[in-house]
Amino acid sequence: PKEQVSVIPNFVPDNLVKPVTRRKFNTPENVPLLLALGRLHKNKGFDILLKAMFDLPNHYLWLGGAGPLEKELKSIALKNGIGERVRFLGWVDDPAPLFKAADIFVCSSRHEPFGNIIIEAWLNSVPIIAAASEGPTSLIEDGKTGLLVPNEDAAALSAAIARFSGDPIFMERLAVAGRSRYEASFTEE
Repeated sequence: PKEQVSVIPNFVPDNLVKPVTRRKFNTPENVPLLLALGRLHKNKGFDILLKAMFDLPNHYLWLGGAGPLEKELKSIALKNGIGERVRFLGWVDDPAPLFKAADIFVCSSRHEPFGNIIIEAWLNSVPIIAAASEGPTSLIEDGKTGLLVPNEDAAALSAAIARFSGDPIFMERLAVAGRSRYEASFTEE
């Protein structure tokens, strides 16, 4: 019976860290900085995120991860003139300093069963834009704890990122609400 079932979700420990400097990854201080993390695999939708970057000429992207699509994704970035604004960071064991440096976290996943990365963004008070795959839609309250965009839609993703970048008050409101959601449901306690 439902009344006898409890769900204990994943948690992310709250560790105090300092942001990595943008200088470390040759990124200007005064530009909107996007962060995306995950295995470089079709499911993560990083090709869609790179297509969204075409329409965001002032934005930089830090992409942390390794996997079978690394060469293909780097090729997409170079062939489409966004290579100078995309930093491929390789696999990242401790993403917290990256979250602390980023302005917006992007989850472009076609398939994301749960989404620990969303909880990590909330922990670090980074506003989130996510494709409406399984995990993000079960976690994010659209317009309150993050923004959801249609899955596989680079234009919608680009528009949401542009909207976020142009409205720091909205970004802050979503970051605060995300942190509150983390504290209410995803701490170790």
